[in-house]
Amino acid sequence: IKNKIDQDASEYQAPAHLTLSNAAAYIQRGKEAQAEGRMVAAAADFTRAYSLDGATPAEKQEADSLARRVLQLRSVMLPFEEAFRAKQWENALKIAEQIPQQDRANARLLLMEARCNQQLGKFSNAQRASARVLEAAAGYGSWQRGEPRMMAVTLGSNAAMELGNSGKALKFYKTVLKYDPDQKEIRKQYKKLKEVVSLLEDAE
Repeated sequence: IKNKIDQDASEYQAPAHLTLSNAAAYIQRGKEAQAEGRMVAAAADFTRAYSLDGATPAEKQEADSLARRVLQLRSVMLPFEEAFRAKQWENALKIAEQIPQQDRANARLLLMEARCNQQLGKFSNAQRASARVLEAAAGYGSWQRGEPRMMAVTLGSNAAMELGNSGKALKFYKTVLKYDPDQKEIRKQYKKLKEVVSLLEDAE
């Protein structure tokens, strides 16, 4: 790993907008990328931290350790992603079980697990996995369409409705509005769902 990092560092020149000032900043950004499931970006930042002039021995050791772990995780993620793309839902979930528990708390992986469970009609598991996506990726700021956490909101809410748990369904939307009160799309969907829930309650 060390030799590979040294070789990559000598050949790679990061674009100016990706350049950070110190190793700690690269390590932190790499950890954030790993939590979001962006393994290539995470490995790149750990590599930059390791090779940066001025990095302390402790920072180099941490960057090296993190890079090793990302590569190991990636070796399991690849067959999982292949099974997922092939719509082999059961097989994908079996492969996911091989991923160490501490490494399964990244938004992208959890979202894919939720999708597998949804396709298999395992709505309770889909709901739980979607909720874990939000736990892993929640944060104040702008929530944009296409992000794993935004997709998890829709998937989790739908799974909760399949289970007849309208309270849980609404909670997914409330989570987004807590962190991004200006998210107009989610606010609109939240109001629509409240109307549906109200009609169902009246019917009962």
